[in-house]
Amino acid sequence: MILHVSFEELSALRSGAEVVLAEDASPGGGVMAPSETRAKVEALLPRLTGDLGVSTLAELKAVRGAVAAIVERRRHRMEERVLLAHPADEDAVTAY
Repeated sequence: MILHVSFEELSALRSGAEVVLAEDASPGGGVMAPSETRAKVEALLPRLTGDLGVSTLAELKAVRGAVAAIVERRRHRMEERVLLAHPADEDAVTAY
């Protein structure tokens, strides 16, 4: 199976994966991701160069788990920024 990914999706996933790994590596940098999730994100990061070829169900589950972890972390950061700012603030609107 080939998962078609747009440039914008790739950019968001790549930057999100780097943030997840950087936050997990820094001491006191928030909630640590479980090692299995971190391993999935680490494995996905080098593959984020274009469309993803997935040949097994296990591989698909690993990609899905990594993407879910990245999206969840980014959603949490977005909500934090929106709540810290005035609803009409440009940074809150941009984050949302």
